[in-house]
Amino acid sequence: MSTLSRTLLVTRQALGTLGRHAGAVLLLVFIVAAVRAPLDHLLYVAIVGPGNSLAGDQSRMVQYILADAGTLLAFEIVLGPILAAVVIYFARRDQAGKDSSLSAALRFAASRYRRMFFPHLAAQISIQVGIQLLLVPGLLFYGMYAFVEPVACLEDGNWPLDRSKALTRGRRATIMWLVIPVILVMFVKTYAVDLQALEMGVVALMAADMVNLLMELFLYTAFAWLYLERVTPKDAAPAPADSSTAA
Repeated sequence: MSTLSRTLLVTRQALGTLGRHAGAVLLLVFIVAAVRAPLDHLLYVAIVGPGNSLAGDQSRMVQYILADAGTLLAFEIVLGPILAAVVIYFARRDQAGKDSSLSAALRFAASRYRRMFFPHLAAQISIQVGIQLLLVPGLLFYGMYAFVEPVACLEDGNWPLDRSKALTRGRRATIMWLVIPVILVMFVKTYAVDLQALEMGVVALMAADMVNLLMELFLYTAFAWLYLERVTPKDAAPAPADSSTAA
């Protein structure tokens, strides 16, 4: 299969999973954004000052962007394993043709959180620091570590970073086709929408955060399907059962 064909297939599969579970996904995104947006706005006010604007103040804009990147990384480290595990659960159940629910997905995520946390932490620090400091290293780490979360969720006995590096060989061009458009959209959106949303208030910022979270979930879901395509049928893990303790 060509890189383009695989990219289009995985995109369709990821959008299909998110669409089939749209109610659960939107509820989860709403809850996370409702927590994150007020904290983002408080950070903005603390740096800029009440009633002030970032417009024309390059020093404060840089200060805010760096501080916001730090808080987003902290959110990603803490909540990322849960978000990833939920959509991985949905994708794996969809692949097996089985029904699923948000409550079952959250139980699955809770049961996988401990074993996902440190691999996710290591991968995200590499990816996000690489993207913030210099885009290319972050993209290279994305290419190697895209399967860390699926491996941590669905496999036993493998260090997820090493296993991901092995499994992503032959799939990294597809990963780049998935990642680069999302990063470009988020970069443009940061300056075209998010900074204006900060000045409009918490509700506007929450809406902007929800869009960011949906793009993040799209990547997690696409990576899950790409992982499943990579390991099926040779060594694929069984579909997770509704029980939170089942593999």
